[in-house]
Amino acid sequence: MLKYSGEVILKKDTITPELLVEELLVQHPQTLPVFLKYRLHCIGCYMAPFDTLQEVCANYQLHRDTFFAELRQALQDKVQK
Repeated sequence: MLKYSGEVILKKDTITPELLVEELLVQHPQTLPVFLKYRLHCIGCYMAPFDTLQEVCANYQLHRDTFFAELRQALQDKVQK
């Protein structure tokens, strides 16, 4: 995230296939509801420090673009509040 004149601006590449689940949840806890919506067991999972978002999509048969779009929206919603 970048700050410009007190306004937070998200980098477009914040959500990437290589991003680790634990890293995302620790740095951006506002994305947690997206994981809960899909009933993903990533929260508290012993694999969260090792699994990437791409692996989560593959393991749970999620459409990557849709899942990533919802994660990005959760980040934007937090910024706008």
